[in-house]
Amino acid sequence: MDQESPLQKFLARLRVEFPEAIAETQKTDRQGNARTLYALKQEFLDELKGAGLDAANDDNRYELQFPGKRQARLQAQVPCYKTLKAEPEQSVDFEATGNVFIEGDNIDALHLLQKSYRGKVKMIYIDPPYNTGGDGFDYSDDFSQVQQDYLKAIGVLDENGARQISETNSRLKGRFHAGWLAMMYPRLRLARELLRDDGSIFISIDDNEQANLKLLCDEIFGEDNFQYCLSVVNSLNGNDNSSGMMETQDYCLIYSKNHQEFQMGVLAVEEEDVQREWQQDEKGYWKKGGSLKATGINAPRSARPKLFFPIYINEQDLSFSLEKTDRHTYKLLPITDGKEMCWYWSRDKFVQDCDEVIVARVNNGYALYKKQRPSLGDRPSKRGKTTFYSPSYSNTHSNQTIHKLFGRRVFSYSKPIALLQDLIRLADCSGEIVMDFFAGSASTGHAVMQLNAEDGGGRKFVLVQRPEELDKKKSKEAFEFCTSSFLPPPPARPSPTFPKSVCAGRVRQFPNNTP
Repeated sequence: MDQESPLQKFLARLRVEFPEAIAETQKTDRQGNARTLYALKQEFLDELKGAGLDAANDDNRYELQFPGKRQARLQAQVPCYKTLKAEPEQSVDFEATGNVFIEGDNIDALHLLQKSYRGKVKMIYIDPPYNTGGDGFDYSDDFSQVQQDYLKAIGVLDENGARQISETNSRLKGRFHAGWLAMMYPRLRLARELLRDDGSIFISIDDNEQANLKLLCDEIFGEDNFQYCLSVVNSLNGNDNSSGMMETQDYCLIYSKNHQEFQMGVLAVEEEDVQREWQQDEKGYWKKGGSLKATGINAPRSARPKLFFPIYINEQDLSFSLEKTDRHTYKLLPITDGKEMCWYWSRDKFVQDCDEVIVARVNNGYALYKKQRPSLGDRPSKRGKTTFYSPSYSNTHSNQTIHKLFGRRVFSYSKPIALLQDLIRLADCSGEIVMDFFAGSASTGHAVMQLNAEDGGGRKFVLVQRPEELDKKKSKEAFEFCTSSFLPPPPARPSPTFPKSVCAGRVRQFPNNTP
């Protein structure tokens, strides 16, 4: 069926505000149905140009340019005439689950998902090829000519395509960014349309393309929607890349769909930290918070005289009273270095929230603190840091998880589940849809199910990954895993597809992960 392009949707919205600028034409689609198409009127474009608002030929404009950008932009607009085919016999709980695994090219899937998932996805996480020259980057789409034109422009190839500079293809692919950017551009454009207004996208990347990806995302999502660039530490010892430095990290860019609607989530506190730092009372968890004695420019008594008054302490049970009693005899005033200050709270506040006050012994006396409660929910939580580190984020820990899950090392690398769980928490996603259209070994789906099992959430995943046919001789262990463990190969296919089998293997670890 015909898919309405993002450009047509944009023009339809523009027509509401500026109907005089939009022309309408009629077209018959492949099913014989009449459709209305929109286009900008030439006189409107001429008017913009006459007002000096046409930047098409402005040499002073600042923007990311690369060979093939125009083709990449068109790739996001061209309708996809393919369809999605359900495979119940190859599924786990097909009728009950809300999870989706799509096998195919992600550019096609992103087009096809627009109808059902547009504006419904809370979080997108992707770990695209890093364009290192040896990471299997072959999402060439229709952009093979982009690389050829670029190599000719810089003198690597002559006009006939003959090489003028002796250099290996892998090194060239690692250095030249145009093909990679042309691959990413339409996918990110389409991905943005799938996000909810309060949604966000998290993109893992390394130094090869981090700078270019930042510029690309600024253009597609808007600079105002840039949230953070996390430095994700994956090896404290460092990885030797023969550059003179040991690399300990890669990055994760975070962009929101609409920064005014987006709310950054918080991270869970490790159980051992809960036991060490937090206590419980009738209201739940708490730990010592800030002092109730004021600091800053408004702290002196002269600034807020009504907030200067005595608090009486019971030195036996560390309770307090606003009035002196037989048990509360120690008089505490807000004094710092001999200067009279004030409390943050009024008398009424102390009475109202008396069970939120901590009386603590300090040098030569006592001090008052407020109880700090978990910022979200009942469990203790913490804000994330831009240097993202945990021992469970390491490559070593990830490999151990894979071996424990599948009983063998069926692939060389997989994103750590704990890392993905924390990114999902930062996206403030508890019962919504999480998407990954570079799904690889389905780690994102695993993280969603694991997190649901831990906190009772109702998150669902949508994963997209190209099929990878396995050669029995070259990938013996992975082939044996696919044929013996989870999903038999369909009769029409000479060998099983690896991503689907791995995803099914992960799903079977969580038999209750259905609505």
